[in-house]
Amino acid sequence: MEWTIPIQAFEPKYVGIGSFQSSSKQLVPLSYQAGPFRFSSLNLLLPTLNVKSYDPPTGRLVLSMSGNTMTQSKINHFQELLLSNIANLQDQWFPNEPKKELKDIRKGFQPFLDTTNLYLYCPSAGHSSGSGHDIQYYSKGVWSHGAPAASSAAQFFEVGKPIRIAIRIYGLSFHQHTMTGMWTGKFRLQHKLLAIYAD
Repeated sequence: MEWTIPIQAFEPKYVGIGSFQSSSKQLVPLSYQAGPFRFSSLNLLLPTLNVKSYDPPTGRLVLSMSGNTMTQSKINHFQELLLSNIANLQDQWFPNEPKKELKDIRKGFQPFLDTTNLYLYCPSAGHSSGSGHDIQYYSKGVWSHGAPAASSAAQFFEVGKPIRIAIRIYGLSFHQHTMTGMWTGKFRLQHKLLAIYAD
């Protein structure tokens, strides 16, 4: 298990915005520094949340934030800080592209948190991306390595089931036009689940 920041201790103002990386994917990494503690990536331990839906073929996991006002507020603040930073730094990141207004930047953002829904990606074992192999999960008194099998994933993420998740947010991923390579205006938070506690 990697070092994670409990959501109670998380302060969005301490999130560091890294240098723009333009390669096969346009990405801006995120870090976290509070006092003497510096994390090269942003790992968060979320509170216990109820499963709202799960789609095994796509790995789309939706958790309910209802009743978690503090967590909602922090993640909303975090998202708004990111949007403001993009508005301020877009000239530096996309110097040859038309400048976008904050309202247009907001429209292109695929939200991590939308009202009371938290959107995550958790592939089932055997998913084509292979990104679920290093997820740790706890269920029925046992820690296991790797995401749940596709055949049992729907039961593992049963609607209404309370689970607790540790997540790594790598950074901001910007969608590029397939022909021009220019930013389409769409972007999202690139993340990965590190551990799931479901018992």
